[in-house]
Amino acid sequence: MTTDQWDASTAEIARLMDLANSENEAIRKLEASVAEIRQLEAAKAALPASATLELDEALDFVRSRMRAA
Repeated sequence: MTTDQWDASTAEIARLMDLANSENEAIRKLEASVAEIRQLEAAKAALPASATLELDEALDFVRSRMRAA
């Protein structure tokens, strides 16, 4: 094995170790994404139960925020 092959092999092992050590962070990100999706689903489920007038007022509020941004 040449020095270049050794260095490449060592670098690949180090990369794989870094990747393996990032598992907890990946799980945390996935859990946060799942929680966000659940919040979105709950919001979608709650919207039809709102009164039409309340929905119109909320849409006006959202539109005014978008114009101000």
